[in-house]
Amino acid sequence: MSFFNISNGQTSPWKGYEKVALRFFFIYFVVQAVPLDWKFYSHLFSIN
Repeated sequence: MSFFNISNGQTSPWKGYEKVALRFFFIYFVVQAVPLDWKFYSHLFSIN
């Protein structure tokens, strides 16, 4: 499996399952990184 063929300068296209996996893990890591509790944002934007 070659991601970049130096001899002809062309990249191989993404397979369907690779695109699905990338989208799944992107959404997974965004959900892990962004706080989902509303109390976090109320504390963050409070004026104290």
